[in-house]
Amino acid sequence: MRNQRFVLGLILGLVTSLWSSPESLANESSQTLIRKGADELASNRVSQASARFQEAVKADAKDADAHFLAGLALNRLGRSQQALENLKEAKKLKTAYRDLYFELGWAYLFMRQYEAAIEALGYYETIKPGRGLAHELLGRSRLALGQYDEAKIA
Repeated sequence: MRNQRFVLGLILGLVTSLWSSPESLANESSQTLIRKGADELASNRVSQASARFQEAVKADAKDADAHFLAGLALNRLGRSQQALENLKEAKKLKTAYRDLYFELGWAYLFMRQYEAAIEALGYYETIKPGRGLAHELLGRSRLALGQYDEAKIA
């Protein structure tokens, strides 16, 4: 249920982003593929969404949003290494998505890079506080490092 609300919120943010700032997308082909991917994601067809977002990256390698969304979908598919590559590129290209640090933390956690996960999720907590799932992932990262007292707080 929590993941469904997160995905729906993300899709709403995506659609709002597409309508409010189409100039942030580098080209029309990329924009079209992102919209198709968002539709797939909204229908919980994550594999198909991932394919559309990766096609958007190929259509325009400078499209920060395409990289971010490809990373998000790859995270959901458990392909953390590929997700991380896309998310790092989205960061470099200055994506506007505030959930970037959540997605980075997710990828780092599942790659067992706990220090990096704590850094990304800790920063995410400062820019978007109160998100239960981020708190949970932060706690898991701290537990993995044996930081039991800090994990209890998270």
